[in-house]
Amino acid sequence: MGNSVDGDRQGGKPDIDVARMYVKAGEGSLEQKNYKNAITFLTKGLAMQKKLCQRNDLSLVNTCTKLGVAYQGLGDLPQALEFYKKALRKAERKQHHEKISGLYGAIGYIYEKQNKLDKAKEKYNQGLQEARGNLGPQSLVIGNISYQAGMLYIKLEDYKKAMKYLQEALYVLVKYYGEGHTTVGDCYNLMGLANFKQGKVKIALEYYRRAEKIREEKLASDDLELATLYCNIGLALDALGEYKEALKYLNKSFGIEIKHFAVDHGRIQSSIKYIGMVSKMIEKTSVEREEIFDELAELEKLERADLEMEKQGSYSTIQDSIYDGRSKSHVEGEFNFDEFIESATMIKT
Repeated sequence: MGNSVDGDRQGGKPDIDVARMYVKAGEGSLEQKNYKNAITFLTKGLAMQKKLCQRNDLSLVNTCTKLGVAYQGLGDLPQALEFYKKALRKAERKQHHEKISGLYGAIGYIYEKQNKLDKAKEKYNQGLQEARGNLGPQSLVIGNISYQAGMLYIKLEDYKKAMKYLQEALYVLVKYYGEGHTTVGDCYNLMGLANFKQGKVKIALEYYRRAEKIREEKLASDDLELATLYCNIGLALDALGEYKEALKYLNKSFGIEIKHFAVDHGRIQSSIKYIGMVSKMIEKTSVEREEIFDELAELEKLERADLEMEKQGSYSTIQDSIYDGRSKSHVEGEFNFDEFIESATMIKT
């Protein structure tokens, strides 16, 4: 018995296999970032699942979640939030703990994008509590939500708290993906930024270097994420007074950005400003070095002149000049200053 085009059986009842086909087609469109098609297929699949599945079935949770992802991809944040909340309600009724934790994170992310930062913090915390209590310390859900929370606290300029979350995220991400994964590199970059904002520039540079190694291995040479990292490294080197090396990285960042943006773009203008600032510091330090070298050369010249005078028997103190005017007997014996004055003032007849 075949299926009709609209997914109903010949008897007029929905076919669960056709519902799965719609959902699979929606998942494929999601992978290709074709969000409109994904929404079309997933909506049809969800309508059929509602007729065939129990109210809180896991398949409904998954389809609602994927519809949230699709609407988020289109930039329709209210609709994304609505589907994430629907999925969360269904997951909570059946105690699907991993789904619950992840959905708290997804909802928190939407709130963050809507600039509802207090609500975002609340949802991230709920997601982490749920995951820590039910999934274990190495759950990828913990890594993902901690990473999101770290980014949020950087935005809130609470860098110490950001580091706390990012360290937890790093522990999980390295365990799950391995040291060389791009997400680990992203975490290192954020940790560098959090330290830089606290004035811990050397520590920041260490994290940036770790991120650099990963991103250069994993990303294309003209990837904007690489440009962002090069800019961060350049600014850290500038803060350490390593201006020539800083200029090198800022130029690398600019070289990538100019491939993606017009000259009047804000990012390009920022790069030009940074490059000009560091170039001036190089010029300034170069002039200062020349002045220092000139001063040192002059001092060295004076020291050589003094040495030469000493070799020629020149006098460096008043007492030495008086001593040289003594008679031979005075030189051989103890010098009597009063006697010297008396002899010098005697009136010769």
